[in-house]
Amino acid sequence: MTLLEVKNLHTHFITRDIGNQVQVAKALNSVSFQVEAGEILGLVGETGAGKSLTALSIMGLLRPPAEIVEGAISFEGRDLVNMRISELNKIRGAAIAMVGQNPRGALDPLTRIGEQIARVARAHNPKLSKSNAATMAVAAMDRVGIADAPARAEAWPHELSGGMAQRVLIAMALINGPRLLIADEPTTGLDVTVQAQILDLLRELVQELNMGAMIITHDLGVVAQYCNRTAVMYAGRIVEEGLTGAVFSQPAHPYTQALIGSTPEKLDFSIDLDEGGGPPNLYGLPPGCHYIDRCPRPADACVRIPSNVAISESHHALCHFAEGSS
Repeated sequence: MTLLEVKNLHTHFITRDIGNQVQVAKALNSVSFQVEAGEILGLVGETGAGKSLTALSIMGLLRPPAEIVEGAISFEGRDLVNMRISELNKIRGAAIAMVGQNPRGALDPLTRIGEQIARVARAHNPKLSKSNAATMAVAAMDRVGIADAPARAEAWPHELSGGMAQRVLIAMALINGPRLLIADEPTTGLDVTVQAQILDLLRELVQELNMGAMIITHDLGVVAQYCNRTAVMYAGRIVEEGLTGAVFSQPAHPYTQALIGSTPEKLDFSIDLDEGGGPPNLYGLPPGCHYIDRCPRPADACVRIPSNVAISESHHALCHFAEGSS
């Protein structure tokens, strides 16, 4: 079952310079993908590729000068782009939940943990009593593996470790029973052991609840181990997408090949995708393939926008010369 469908999404930053001339940064350009129930999609790419902006576009959390100028986003068949804010607010935090970066910064330092989680439950069910919401908060904390949840519910944010704070955010995201969970760099700043615990938890929840999930990351190791499908982003476009095993065993786009080739032993968890030159200027993108200036084998055809080339039925790449294509 398809939960989320993004089609031809264009999100731009539209500003004016000191001469009142319109300046457009084309941050997302024709982004399309789906998320199915029971699967985890990994959205991977270097800083500035558009991963977090994709999530904000889906959630309807863009702020000026960011603006969706073209495309469609549907959740369980409902149009999110043109939905009234009052309706969108009923979906955000309930049917679709997001776990962001920096768990400590996301928590209110002046409110106890249990009360913060209960507040999210009551925001989508105003008739819920405070006592019932508090009970739900403790149950949610227990579900995500927080030991002695009743006592932890009385704790203040500064008393939590980074891993514990991330579990609290996941509990907060799950309390209203979402169908789709978007996790934006959910393990940033956590040590490797805690990273694995958090990602194991996310995978278990997706399987147990038949949810859909997106993990946004720059870490290929996370994607390889935890994601059913992988979408590789570069300069606001998805340049390759497919089953994770196929993308890693037969990378077809030169950017994907460079990412995997630069990873120690292919699947190291500490890869830094920002090496090897920066992405193109979003205010002046190349007219054809956005990767042309960094590609090791550019050709005359690359000045034209490439079409998606099918490597297999479930694997495609945005390249005129995608390897493995017929």
